[in-house]
Amino acid sequence: MFEQNTASMSPITQCLASAEAEAATVEANDELATTAEALDAAQAALDEQQAKFATEKKELTRLHEAATQAADDATQLASAATLRAETAEAAVSTAAQDSTPRGLVDTPPVTETTVYYQNCTAAREAGGAPVSIGGPGYGPHLDRDGDGVGCE
Repeated sequence: MFEQNTASMSPITQCLASAEAEAATVEANDELATTAEALDAAQAALDEQQAKFATEKKELTRLHEAATQAADDATQLASAATLRAETAEAAVSTAAQDSTPRGLVDTPPVTETTVYYQNCTAAREAGGAPVSIGGPGYGPHLDRDGDGVGCE
């Protein structure tokens, strides 16, 4: 289209038109370069964000795995504690059964007074807890650890 119009133009006009076309081309190339630079900058920012996201994702995965391991460890500790408590209970129960001679009934000891507590709750309610060996209301059934003081 430029060639068809230039045939009827004077050489000066043709030169001006050619210069204007070249200036427009240079301006378009400059805009294209600016756009390419902006696109490169945007791509670099996107790459940086993706790298940051990948790092954060790895950290979150690590933290999740650590939390899962901690929960598993806590569950195992709780199971072990429960087992130890059950074992201790069984040992106490066995010891209590073994401390009473076969064929004898666990009767309250004879003391100077005739105070007898069925259990530690009764002793506490009556204001007699703790009870000491040889003292009123003391009985081996109130002294679980066998140290001479019951309902501690």
